[in-house]
Amino acid sequence: MRRRFARPATKGLPFRPLLGVLVVVVTLSGCTSTVTPPVDPADPVTVYLVQEASHVGLVFPVGDGRWTEYGYGDWDWYAAMHTSWYHVFDTILWPTSGCLGRRRFETHGRFVAVHPPSNHAAIRVARADADALVASFERVFERHDADRLDNPTWRMTFVPADRGYWFGYNCYDAAADWLRALGCRVTCAPIRLGLAAP
Repeated sequence: MRRRFARPATKGLPFRPLLGVLVVVVTLSGCTSTVTPPVDPADPVTVYLVQEASHVGLVFPVGDGRWTEYGYGDWDWYAAMHTSWYHVFDTILWPTSGCLGRRRFETHGRFVAVHPPSNHAAIRVARADADALVASFERVFERHDADRLDNPTWRMTFVPADRGYWFGYNCYDAAADWLRALGCRVTCAPIRLGLAAP
């Protein structure tokens, strides 16, 4: 049975207006991290880093010309589409329930139709690393299959993630972790607001 996830309790956060000011200040100091692909990866495959106004993810080849995209975000905002303006504050000010999203493309052409070249960057990585990361994502989907949520707006399927979402760990941070698992170097940033890949 699928269910909507409750947000974690927010004890210890009595000064929310001050937190709002803090987030604005920290956000203004945020920056883009630079991604450097691995040099001469073994048995290389191409994965794609995709970035849009409200989404970042990685797209992997999964055989027979098919591709699968994974992305991370806040459960209520990203998966359940509770995107009214007043949800912005509790989405970013303290950790909330995170989610992992998955979207499948039957062909490379369908992927490009959704993510034009201006929105994606190709990165060559070792096939074994790519396969291992996809396998780890699929284990999360298997573990939370009963709680999955199909979102027709994103055309993605979502399941709960193991880590909570907030401004201190957002979709760019998750993508940076994934890229490091693929052998890439990603520069540090206090608040990451983008990823620049070659």
